Amino acid sequence: MASFTDEILLIETPIDVMFFMHKVFMTHAKKAEDMAVSLRTREDVERLKPLIEHWLKHITYHVDTEDEFLTGPLQEVELHDGSMVVRDNENEHNEIRSGGEGVVALISAGNSAGLDDLLESLVFAAEEEQHKELVKNVDHLRSAVEEALGKEKTSNRTLRHIHHAVLSLRVIEWDHFENEEAFVLPLVREQMTHDEQLKCAGRLLFDNSSHEKRWVIEDIYEGLSEDETSKLKSLEDEILEGHFDI
Repeated sequence: MASFTDEILLIETPIDVMFFMHKVFMTHAKKAEDMAVSLRTREDVERLKPLIEHWLKHITYHVDTEDEFLTGPLQEVELHDGSMVVRDNENEHNEIRSGGEGVVALISAGNSAGLDDLLESLVFAAEEEQHKELVKNVDHLRSAVEEALGKEKTSNRTLRHIHHAVLSLRVIEWDHFENEEAFVLPLVREQMTHDEQLKCAGRLLFDNSSHEKRWVIEDIYEGLSEDETSKLKSLEDEILEGHFDI
C-alpha cells in the first residue's frame, strides 16, 4: 500500500489534495483493523466504536461530496461531438459487458476519439459502482457494531463479524482510492480548470453543513508530515483567498 503511506512530495494541481486525504483515511482504516483483530470482549467493541464512527464519518462525507462536486459535474461535461460522458453511453456499457464489441468496433474503425469517450464513461461507471459498494460496506460495519453493543454478552462469532466487516471496508476503500488516483484524477486535471479544482478541493476539505466546518481539514493536518502540512496549508490559503463559498 505504498501509494497511501509514502511521503507525498509534490502537489501539482488543487485536486491532488486527494492524495493527502487518501493517505489519512487509510491510516484510520489501518487503526480500525489493528483494533478489530484483537477484539475479545464487549468492552473492546466499546473502545473500537469511536474510531469506527470517525472513520465512517469521513468515508460518508467524502463519497457524498465527490458525487455532488466532482464526478457528478464531470459526468455532465459535453464532449467533442455534443454527447455526454456518461449519460449517452449506456449502449456501449451493455456492449462491453456482453463481450466488448463496442471497443472492438471503435478500434477497427480507427475511432480513437470515440474510444477515449467510451473509456471515460467506463471510468465514471466504475467510480459510481465503487461508491455504492463503499456505502453498503459502511452500513454493514455500522450494523455489526450496533448488534454487538446491543447484547449483554458478545459472542466470538459477533466479534469475528466485526473484524470481517472492517477488513471488507478497508479493501473496497483501498480499491476505490487506487481507481481514483489512476483513472479519475487524470480526467479531473484534464477537464476541470484550476479554479474549478480549487472549489472542489474546498468542498472536500470544509464541511459547510457542520457547525465545525474545519473538521475534515483539521483531521487531515493531524495525519501529515511537516512538509506535507506546509503543502496543504498553501492550498488552503489559495482556496480561502479565492472565496470559493467556503
